Amino acid sequence: MANSDEQAQVPSVPWSVWTVRAAGCLALVLMFSFALSDDFSRPEFVARQDRVEHVLAFATLGFLFSWRASVVGFVATALALTGVAFSVEALQETLTLTREAHLSDALASLGGLTLGLASAALFGAALSWLRPT
Repeated sequence: MANSDEQAQVPSVPWSVWTVRAAGCLALVLMFSFALSDDFSRPEFVARQDRVEHVLAFATLGFLFSWRASVVGFVATALALTGVAFSVEALQETLTLTREAHLSDALASLGGLTLGLASAALFGAALSWLRPT
Protein backbone atom coordinates (compact mmCIF):
# COMPACT_ATOMS: atom_id res chain seq x y z
CA MET A 1 0.00 0.00 0.00
CA ALA A 2 1.47 3.32 -1.02
CA ASN A 3 1.46 6.18 1.40
CA SER A 4 0.06 9.61 0.58
CA ASP A 5 3.53 11.08 -0.19
CA GLU A 6 4.09 8.59 -3.02
CA GLN A 7 0.63 9.20 -4.41
CA ALA A 8 1.14 12.97 -4.32
CA GLN A 9 4.19 12.70 -6.61
CA VAL A 10 2.34 10.99 -9.45
CA PRO A 11 1.89 13.68 -12.10
CA SER A 12 -1.58 14.21 -13.43
CA VAL A 13 -2.30 15.52 -16.88
CA PRO A 14 -4.77 18.40 -16.89
CA TRP A 15 -7.92 18.10 -18.95
CA SER A 16 -6.80 20.90 -21.25
CA VAL A 17 -3.89 18.79 -22.52
CA TRP A 18 -6.29 15.98 -23.40
CA THR A 19 -8.54 18.47 -25.15
CA VAL A 20 -5.62 19.68 -27.26
CA ARG A 21 -4.64 16.05 -28.04
CA ALA A 22 -8.24 15.34 -29.13
CA ALA A 23 -8.12 18.40 -31.39
CA GLY A 24 -4.86 17.03 -32.80
CA CYS A 25 -6.51 13.70 -33.58
CA LEU A 26 -9.38 15.49 -35.32
CA ALA A 27 -6.91 17.59 -37.31
CA LEU A 28 -4.98 14.45 -38.28
CA VAL A 29 -8.15 12.74 -39.54
CA LEU A 30 -9.13 15.83 -41.52
CA MET A 31 -5.65 16.14 -42.99
CA PHE A 32 -5.65 12.51 -44.12
CA SER A 33 -9.13 12.82 -45.61
CA PHE A 34 -8.21 15.95 -47.58
CA ALA A 35 -4.83 14.57 -48.67
CA LEU A 36 -6.28 11.28 -49.92
CA SER A 37 -9.38 12.71 -51.58
CA ASP A 38 -9.38 12.62 -55.36
CA ASP A 39 -12.17 15.11 -55.87
CA PHE A 40 -11.26 17.68 -53.22
CA SER A 41 -11.23 21.07 -54.93
CA ARG A 42 -10.22 24.30 -53.28
CA PRO A 43 -9.76 27.86 -54.50
CA GLU A 44 -6.20 29.05 -55.23
CA PHE A 45 -5.29 32.05 -53.07
CA VAL A 46 -1.50 32.16 -53.31
CA ALA A 47 1.18 30.79 -55.60
CA ARG A 48 2.48 27.40 -54.46
CA GLN A 49 -0.58 27.03 -52.27
CA ASP A 50 -0.07 23.29 -51.92
CA ARG A 51 3.25 23.90 -50.12
CA VAL A 52 1.64 26.51 -47.89
CA GLU A 53 -1.10 24.01 -47.02
CA HIS A 54 1.51 21.38 -46.09
CA VAL A 55 3.34 23.86 -43.85
CA LEU A 56 0.13 25.00 -42.13
CA ALA A 57 -1.24 21.48 -41.67
CA PHE A 58 1.92 20.08 -40.12
CA ALA A 59 2.59 23.20 -38.04
CA THR A 60 -0.88 22.72 -36.56
CA LEU A 61 -0.32 18.99 -35.97
CA GLY A 62 3.12 19.57 -34.47
CA PHE A 63 1.79 22.21 -32.10
CA LEU A 64 -1.26 20.23 -31.01
CA PHE A 65 0.55 16.95 -30.39
CA SER A 66 3.61 18.43 -28.69
CA TRP A 67 1.79 20.93 -26.49
CA ARG A 68 2.89 20.36 -22.88
CA ALA A 69 4.60 17.09 -23.83
CA SER A 70 7.55 15.67 -21.96
CA VAL A 71 10.90 15.44 -23.70
CA VAL A 72 10.20 11.82 -24.61
CA GLY A 73 6.72 12.75 -25.85
CA PHE A 74 8.17 15.64 -27.83
CA VAL A 75 10.69 13.39 -29.59
CA ALA A 76 8.04 10.72 -30.17
CA THR A 77 5.74 13.33 -31.69
CA ALA A 78 8.50 14.56 -33.99
CA LEU A 79 9.32 11.04 -35.17
CA ALA A 80 5.69 9.98 -35.60
CA LEU A 81 4.68 13.07 -37.55
CA THR A 82 7.81 12.77 -39.72
CA GLY A 83 6.58 9.30 -40.61
CA VAL A 84 3.12 10.70 -41.29
CA ALA A 85 4.56 13.32 -43.65
CA PHE A 86 6.22 10.69 -45.82
CA SER A 87 3.30 8.27 -45.45
CA VAL A 88 0.84 10.81 -46.81
CA GLU A 89 2.94 11.21 -49.92
CA ALA A 90 3.29 7.46 -50.40
CA LEU A 91 -0.43 6.92 -49.89
CA GLN A 92 -1.29 9.66 -52.37
CA GLU A 93 0.77 7.86 -54.98
CA THR A 94 -0.72 4.41 -54.28
CA LEU A 95 -4.34 5.02 -53.23
CA THR A 96 -5.50 7.95 -55.32
CA LEU A 97 -5.98 8.33 -59.05
CA THR A 98 -5.31 12.04 -59.44
CA ARG A 99 -2.80 12.82 -56.65
CA GLU A 100 0.97 12.43 -56.97
CA ALA A 101 3.72 12.11 -54.40
CA HIS A 102 6.38 14.81 -54.33
CA LEU A 103 9.46 14.95 -52.13
CA SER A 104 9.09 18.73 -51.99
CA ASP A 105 5.64 18.28 -50.40
CA ALA A 106 7.12 16.04 -47.70
CA LEU A 107 9.90 18.56 -47.09
CA ALA A 108 7.33 21.36 -46.80
CA SER A 109 5.50 19.19 -44.28
CA LEU A 110 8.72 18.75 -42.30
CA GLY A 111 9.27 22.50 -42.35
CA GLY A 112 5.78 23.02 -40.96
CA LEU A 113 6.36 20.32 -38.36
CA THR A 114 9.53 22.08 -37.23
CA LEU A 115 7.61 25.34 -36.98
CA GLY A 116 4.82 23.71 -34.95
CA LEU A 117 7.19 21.92 -32.58
CA ALA A 118 9.22 25.07 -32.01
CA SER A 119 6.13 27.19 -31.40
CA ALA A 120 4.74 24.69 -28.89
CA ALA A 121 8.06 24.59 -27.02
CA LEU A 122 8.42 28.38 -27.00
CA PHE A 123 4.81 29.00 -26.06
CA GLY A 124 5.01 26.42 -23.26
CA ALA A 125 8.23 27.98 -21.99
CA ALA A 126 6.64 31.42 -22.05
CA LEU A 127 3.65 30.16 -20.06
CA SER A 128 5.93 28.49 -17.55
CA TRP A 129 7.90 31.68 -17.16
CA LEU A 130 4.72 33.74 -16.69
CA ARG A 131 3.17 31.28 -14.23
CA PRO A 132 5.94 29.68 -12.19
CA THR A 133 4.86 26.77 -10.01
